[in-house]
Amino acid sequence: MVTAEPATGYVIGGDPVLPSEDYGWMASLRLAPNQLSHMCGATVIDRHWVLTAAHCVVFESENGVFQVIPPSKLNVMVGSSYAPVEDPATLYTISHVVVHPDYTPNPVLKIVPNADGTQTVDVLSTALNNDIALLRVGREFAATIPVVRLAGISKADELDLALGQQWSDVERPKNTRVSGWGSTQTDGTGMSERLLKTDLSFVPMDECFKRLELGNELNFILESPLNRTKLCTLPPEVIRDADGNSLEYGPDSCKGDSGGPLRARDQQGEWYQLGIVSGSPVGALTCGSLARPSFYTRIGTYYGWITEQVGRLPEHPITAPDIITDSSNSGTGDTGDSGGSDGGATPDNVPKEQETIDLSKCNAAVDEDAIAHTNCSLSGADAGSSSWQILMGLLALMLYRIRGVRVLRPGDKALIHKSCE
Repeated sequence: MVTAEPATGYVIGGDPVLPSEDYGWMASLRLAPNQLSHMCGATVIDRHWVLTAAHCVVFESENGVFQVIPPSKLNVMVGSSYAPVEDPATLYTISHVVVHPDYTPNPVLKIVPNADGTQTVDVLSTALNNDIALLRVGREFAATIPVVRLAGISKADELDLALGQQWSDVERPKNTRVSGWGSTQTDGTGMSERLLKTDLSFVPMDECFKRLELGNELNFILESPLNRTKLCTLPPEVIRDADGNSLEYGPDSCKGDSGGPLRARDQQGEWYQLGIVSGSPVGALTCGSLARPSFYTRIGTYYGWITEQVGRLPEHPITAPDIITDSSNSGTGDTGDSGGSDGGATPDNVPKEQETIDLSKCNAAVDEDAIAHTNCSLSGADAGSSSWQILMGLLALMLYRIRGVRVLRPGDKALIHKSCE
């Protein structure tokens, strides 16, 4: 979230969520080893399950190994609108972490040598693609905790059409709403102690594609204007100071809001969660850009996968994405004993490197011309830079393998996710 005055702790253009409002399904993902610090948002979708972003629970260590945070290092807090833990009863342990199998934090690029010595590069998968994960809690949520309503396949199509028709760059509509305990500053610092909400403008995918990818040699966020895996928003208005002067930014989701909900009303006035806070391209502002859309995981695309996972008990505590289970450079689940066909790690095959990761390290700094997620993801114990920086330039290339495809891991940062860096 974005604010003009650090002392207020308010989202300018939005409001603190009041106890009387129906946000009981809102969850805060916590790091148990780091004094239960807030890491990401999440939503209660079942009596035993919460929904969040994959990048909230998958991180890359300094040696390039991707790992899933073990359930033992995670908690969720549900039933409180305040960030500080005030009642142990609001804390729930995690028994299972399920990450979408096709999650790709970095763009997957195929390099084809040409006869003339040049190379053709194809984008096989965009950055932060399939950015979705499920967490199962160890005990059933209290009966007083409501469940958020998800936009299924047909409802998502209905909302896409209705919200897209409302778009106007001249008079931007306030037709979606985001909530979270994320940053109150445009540089991604200053986490909020109150659950905050703000209204945003839904941006149709063709318009979002123009603003993020038009003219680029390679498309790293959206592969085409027909993308069905992501949604986009922009601030509906400019935030002004006490004297009425423009601050040149607007309301937005920000670092610490990752995994939280993007919601909208249908024609009957019913609220649905249609997106999961994922990331945005980086510029002078980490959050609040009036020109660069933020993007979200589109729930309707993954509704079948969600219902399938929630309807069964996972075989293993960790169900890792294929970048881990199929990679020769994998972390969790690739230790010589996969523990099952899905490659999910059992307590006996979580790699030792997992135990040496400093879960407390966060860094809100970002660079120009980058893409970023919006959570507080993790860096190695001796890290000099934070692992939320997804590397995407085409210079100083390093190669590694994911699922048998040669993948570029370049040196220029191009994406920021929205977890608590």
